[in-house]
Formats: sequence, structure tokens, C-alpha cells
Amino acid sequence: MSQRPKPPVKKPPPPPPVEEEEEEEMEEFEEEFGEADLLDALGSWFTTEEGDTVASALVGLKSAVEMQNKILIKILSAMGKSQCKCPPAPPPTPVAEEDIPA
Repeated sequence: MSQRPKPPVKKPPPPPPVEEEEEEEMEEFEEEFGEADLLDALGSWFTTEEGDTVASALVGLKSAVEMQNKILIKILSAMGKSQCKCPPAPPPTPVAEEDIPA
């Protein structure tokens, strides 16, 4: 039984060289801001000055929607129980094509 030759393994291309200008900008950034943790940076990005986060805003939104739903259910049930003696709406009247403005 003969063995097939293995295909050559392709090596990934080397990363492009970093230009001196980009390297200097990165060094200036690190000097100014330090090596910030990504989690801390994102955490401060999504936090207001009052300490509210996206999660707390969503919790507030959820409770507001729940309250609105309760109010709408009460209104709907009150409307269903009412004994309104209102006359029914008149049927729609057909319109001839020549009466429609162009």
C-alpha cells in the first residue's frame, strides 16, 4: 500500500510592518491614557455620569412597559363592561371613479 504525499502546509503571510508614524501615535496614546483595560473602557463608555448603564435603562424600560400594559388592560376591560347605547357607525358610501380627483 503506497502512501500519498502530504500536501505542503501553507504558512500564513507575515503581518504588515507597522509604520513608524503609527507606532509613535500608539506610544503617545499609551502615555496619555495608559494601558487601559478594554472592559473598563467599554464599561465607562456605556455608563452615564449618574451611574446608569444600558442594563439599568433596559430594566427601567421593562417596568414602564409592564405598567403601561396593566393600564391598557384595565381600560380595555372597562370599555368591554360599559353599556354604551351609541348608535352604530353608518356603512361606508361607495365613490364613483369620476368623483375621485386626479
